[in-house]
This record gives sequence, structure tokens and C-alpha cells, in this order.
Amino acid sequence: MTLSTPRLDFVGVFDANYSHTFSFSYSTEQITRNRLIIKKNSNNEVVYDQEQIGMRLEHTINPNVLQNNMDYIVQLQVFDGYGN
Repeated sequence: MTLSTPRLDFVGVFDANYSHTFSFSYSTEQITRNRLIIKKNSNNEVVYDQEQIGMRLEHTINPNVLQNNMDYIVQLQVFDGYGN
């Protein structure tokens, strides 16, 4: 089974010295975990790739994972209780 694609909410400028929560919407099956992947826009280097368990439609990263004044590409994946 393939789940529908989650939609990441608009991400404005934020201070990377503090934790940041990425919120998203998703409307098909109930999710049990999500995975956030963040790459540097300049060279596609993966700087963050973590899963968070839970049904909340958000993913929080710790302070200082990213750098201020940098551009990033963000990808989000969701999984249901069957691992789809």
C-alpha cells in the first residue's frame, strides 16, 4: 500500500540556534511515525535524517542542527502502523 504524500507547511526564516518544529498536513491513513531529511541546497549534502515516532503532524529538530543564513532542501515522509 502506498500512502499519499504529506504536505510540508510553509517554513519561514527561523533562528537555527533554537529548536524548530516543522509542521505538515496529511489526510489519508493514520501515521505512526515520520522522517525528515534536510540537505544543503548548495551540494545536496544530507545534514539531518531522523525519524520521530508519534501521530503528531510535526517534526522538531534540535538547536544548532542547521546553520543560519543557509538554504536547505527539506523532504518529509510518513509511515503507518504497517510500515507503509
